[in-house]
Amino acid sequence: MTAPSWLGDTVREFGRQMGLSRFSLSERGTAGVRFENGISLSLEYVEDRGLFMTASVSMESAKSPGLRRLFASVHPDANRGRFTVHASVSPHSGDASATVRIPEREADVPALQEAMALVWRRVAGETGGAG
Repeated sequence: MTAPSWLGDTVREFGRQMGLSRFSLSERGTAGVRFENGISLSLEYVEDRGLFMTASVSMESAKSPGLRRLFASVHPDANRGRFTVHASVSPHSGDASATVRIPEREADVPALQEAMALVWRRVAGETGGAG
């Protein structure tokens, strides 16, 4: 699904600020990168829903008590702020993930940075899977 051009520009600028000169949304509205510490970051544009940002780490890298902390960190009582973080574990890929939805009208570089800090902290900090 093709994202609006302004959103593509926003994602490119977000990537540039991370030092990724070629980070951009594909024609399908997706982008992704895997960092040296094993964490993957992906973006997906969904029309009428916004931009979804997901950070994931291999469950092989994640420590078992950390998975419990990951899910506890997204409980409604602990999940207060601009974005709601959702957690999942995929039996197919073997990844533990944290995802936020950024409404299209709120998608700017500061929102992407805030969302990344949230999902990164959940995946890296709670699972102990990456630094």
